[in-house]
Amino acid sequence: MNTSELEAAIKSMRNESVRLELALDASQAGTWTWIVERATGDWDNRNRRLFGIEDDLPVSADMFYERVHSEDRDGLRQDIENMLLPGNLVDWKREFRIL
Repeated sequence: MNTSELEAAIKSMRNESVRLELALDASQAGTWTWIVERATGDWDNRNRRLFGIEDDLPVSADMFYERVHSEDRDGLRQDIENMLLPGNLVDWKREFRIL
């Protein structure tokens, strides 16, 4: 890859990043990554605000589930546990309420 191609790729990534930030702000949604080995999450500040979690506090599975509506909690937990079984990595969508 030459310098001009690299510069174009970087510019494109920046543009996509700006679009993602705008979409997340407009939808009042956040992003997160679940770190299975440590059973913790890496959440952006928007997601932390949605769930009422302080910015610097590590996010555990228990903290997440405590903030999910009690009527949605067991089904959500089961879905996530099933998804993490070997060979079950699929696109996953589920609506749930948070407190």
